[in-house]
Amino acid sequence: MVVSNFAVVISLAVTELVANNSIFQNWSLWNFVEKKITFEKINENSGFVWMFINWIIGVILVYSILFGTGKLILGDLKEFFIYLAIAVISIFIVYLNLIKIGWKKVIE
Repeated sequence: MVVSNFAVVISLAVTELVANNSIFQNWSLWNFVEKKITFEKINENSGFVWMFINWIIGVILVYSILFGTGKLILGDLKEFFIYLAIAVISIFIVYLNLIKIGWKKVIE
């Protein structure tokens, strides 16, 4: 899962930072935490970049639907169709990215 891979990267960075800092080397609480953490092998191609792009496009999608609905309610049909087009393009881009990543990586 992308989130767990990201969490592992952050954990590794914190572990490296703390291990190289002499202040924390003899800290018993950190030794307890370090023993409890198990690190997975991080796949270099975890799809994080594509998932981040999908997240940004998803935000654009939600706001375009939100503002498009408002324009439809207020009767401004020209801007409604502009927001509708942005929403359709966003859905298409996310769909293409998910095909590129693979649906199994999204589910993991």
